[in-house]
Amino acid sequence: MTVDSWTAGATVALVVVGITQAALFVWQLVLLRRSVGDTAAAARAATEAAEAARAANRISREAIASEQRPWLVLRTYLNPPLPVSYTAGSDGWRIVLRYEMTNVGKTPARRVSFTTEVVPFMMGYVDATGAHLQTNIANELHDFARRSLNAKTGGGGFNSLLFPGDTRQSIHQINRSDASFAEALESPRYSGQLIVLTCVVYQSTDGSWHETAEAYSLHAGGGDHRIALTSGQFDLTGRTLGWMSHPMADPYAS
Repeated sequence: MTVDSWTAGATVALVVVGITQAALFVWQLVLLRRSVGDTAAAARAATEAAEAARAANRISREAIASEQRPWLVLRTYLNPPLPVSYTAGSDGWRIVLRYEMTNVGKTPARRVSFTTEVVPFMMGYVDATGAHLQTNIANELHDFARRSLNAKTGGGGFNSLLFPGDTRQSIHQINRSDASFAEALESPRYSGQLIVLTCVVYQSTDGSWHETAEAYSLHAGGGDHRIALTSGQFDLTGRTLGWMSHPMADPYAS
């Protein structure tokens, strides 16, 4: 074999070895990339599984808390024989209610309190001064319930325990004699209907606060349906009072 033949053979061998090494290097890169991808996928799967487990635990805790907490059902009625009256002076309008609350939950309700508010139902219309919106009863109820909840107590409540299965009743009186209320009842926007907002606020044994709220329509029947003054007096002679859960605001509980 000549020197040139040997050199050519060696060169070919080196080229083959180089190509083989390059191919092996590329294959190693492919395997490494697959390994990194599998590791990332496994990490993502582990993260997703952990998040799912945390969500499942949270839902389970919430379900247990919801199952074991107190739930108060509230019913409110006009209290006869004279549930609505008016006396000139500081007393003004007087509305007497009878309410009952029942704990249908599984744990006691603490610091139970009942509170109410009465607002005139104003009609919406447009005049030279602009647009006047109709009273949004659902918003009124929600805002009132929020205020009652934030205050952590209401007027005329028991502020005591109500055990599961227990029902309690009491009488509650609303008085309105302020100028803004009187002016609203004289306004042409006043529909003649009053809206009575009711709410019971209570605390669970775990310290969380809850509420049950409902809006009622109060109106007069028989002829003039308006609840308003005539010659400075309110006369129900020959008329009845209408009382119903207001259809424009669903009761709710939290």
